[in-house]
Amino acid sequence: MKGRFFTLLVLTGLLTSCADTLVKPVDQYQLIERNDLYNKAKWGFTGRFSYSDKSNSLTASINWKHLKEKDKVELAGPLGVGRTIVNIDGSNVEVNYDGKKIQFNGSVDDLITKYTGVSVPILSLKYWVIGLVDPEAAYDNVEDGFIQSGWHIKYQKMQIVNNEEMPKKIKVEKIDSKLKMIIDHWEM
Repeated sequence: MKGRFFTLLVLTGLLTSCADTLVKPVDQYQLIERNDLYNKAKWGFTGRFSYSDKSNSLTASINWKHLKEKDKVELAGPLGVGRTIVNIDGSNVEVNYDGKKIQFNGSVDDLITKYTGVSVPILSLKYWVIGLVDPEAAYDNVEDGFIQSGWHIKYQKMQIVNNEEMPKKIKVEKIDSKLKMIIDHWEM
């Protein structure tokens, strides 16, 4: 009996130590000391998001993989319905949805809006989701995040992943457009 209890105690300790995230609310968001993340060639996350504007409302799971200058964003509604995969490689974009593959060279944001209904600057969002400002646009610091290109990016909760403080809960808002994202798991 003591052996089983000890084994259970050790396994519980191991499982607890395997948890790689410590979640904490954000009192004041700090951009300072995050510059090393610009050089991060590979990262990814899984999570959930909701988006709404005057004419659209969408909730989905999200799986985002970033490798150097390539991004693969997979969106799926409840039970995998409406699965859409967006591959971005510079100005080349490929969208797979409903068994169709569309390739495009031009404005990534326009194409994403057309096929997903989500009107958010995806090229900036790839920085915002890891807690950085887009280096190509001016920004203003505010207590809970920053404002860039007219969007207010708010970091509500952060989590520690491999000794890096990464976003857990993010709100991105501009006039009537609202995007909320919860990141369940980071790959760094």
